[in-house]
Amino acid sequence: FKRDHVLLLAADLRSGNENASPAQRSSLRHQLLERLRAVPGVRLASASELTPISGAGWNNDIKADGFTPAVRDDGLVWMNEVSEGYFSTMGTALITGRDFNTSDVPGSPKVAIVNEAFAKKFNLGRNAVGKHMSMGNDSLNVEIIGLAKDAKYSEVKDVIPPVFTQPYQQSGRLGGLTFYLRSRLPTDQTFRAIRDVMRRIDPNLPVEELKTMPQ
Repeated sequence: FKRDHVLLLAADLRSGNENASPAQRSSLRHQLLERLRAVPGVRLASASELTPISGAGWNNDIKADGFTPAVRDDGLVWMNEVSEGYFSTMGTALITGRDFNTSDVPGSPKVAIVNEAFAKKFNLGRNAVGKHMSMGNDSLNVEIIGLAKDAKYSEVKDVIPPVFTQPYQQSGRLGGLTFYLRSRLPTDQTFRAIRDVMRRIDPNLPVEELKTMPQ
C-alpha cells in the first residue's frame, strides 16, 4: 500500500451502541464514512476492521474451488473486513476483478477479494476471479470478485501471508474500526476537520487514535 498522505482514525463504534440493530450499526458506519469523505481536501476514504502492520491478525479455515486440504491447517488463512473503496484508498492495486462497492450489502451475494499469496496457496493463479470459497463448513458460498497485489498484513518484516478480504457491510458486525483518509491538505487542518465531524455525529464516541500512516 502507499502510506504517504494517508491519515488514520481509530474509533470504537461499540461505545453506546451495544444494543444497536444490524441496520442501525450499518447506518452509523455509513454516516461516519460519508461525513469523512466530505472533509475538505479528502480525495478518498475507507475503513477496515484490522489495521495493516498493527500486530493484529484474524484467521479462519476456508475451503476453495478445486483445493482439497491434506490436514485442517492447510485451509488456514488470514482475513480482514473493509468498506467499499478500501483498496483504492490504500493504493493497493487490483490485478483483476473489482473493488467492493455499495451494492455489496446484507442479502446480496457474498463476495471476497484475495491476495496473490492466497491465489498461490489454493492454486487459483491469475484466474481467481469467478472462483468460490467458503468459511468453516459452509458450501462455497462466497464468490471471489478481485485479485489484489500482495500487501503487508500484520508485521512489517513478516512474509506476506495468504489473505482474503470481505465487505464489512455484509457481516453486520459493529466493532472498532480504523478509517483511512487520503488528503491533499496539511495534516493539522484535516485532523481538526475530522474531530469536528466526530463531535457532530456523537460527542461521546471515543476517538482512540488519530495519526498519519507513516507515524
